[in-house]
Amino acid sequence: MKKVLSMVIILVVLTVFTYAETKIGIVNSQLVLKNSVGGKAFMAKMGAIDKKMTGQMQNMSKEMKKLEKELASPALNATSREKKAEALRNKQTAAKRFYEDSKRNFQAKYQKEMQLLLKEIMPVIQNVGKSKGFTIIMEMQNVAYFDKSVEVTADVIKAYDAVYKKKK
Repeated sequence: MKKVLSMVIILVVLTVFTYAETKIGIVNSQLVLKNSVGGKAFMAKMGAIDKKMTGQMQNMSKEMKKLEKELASPALNATSREKKAEALRNKQTAAKRFYEDSKRNFQAKYQKEMQLLLKEIMPVIQNVGKSKGFTIIMEMQNVAYFDKSVEVTADVIKAYDAVYKKKK
């Protein structure tokens, strides 16, 4: 009976000792993206691509509206009306294709650039974790509760900014 009790006590102590050594940190990657120099550059690059695409779509939309107004004119003869209607259908098809292609291209560029950004940030997070003695660093979005003392977001931003500035 004493041996069983001794084994249970040893197991409890070892379990407590094991959990005491695990130190978990939390990082908010959205804030890293929003507040770091590299994250801001990424967002600006993606914003510029989106703005260019939006501008092109707006130009196409203006052209289609112009054709719609011309098509509504009672002065058009049947042949002209049919040509304008065909031109409008062609523009609508082109706009739809452009939108779909642009969306697909944007998503591909976004994924590619995000992978490059993550390639830069992950070693930074690992270094912050090692320097602060963390066993694990988890993404904030996946955690229901944590003590603010284990959040390393500001440290990651500061360290990533230093790495990013050296790189540029």
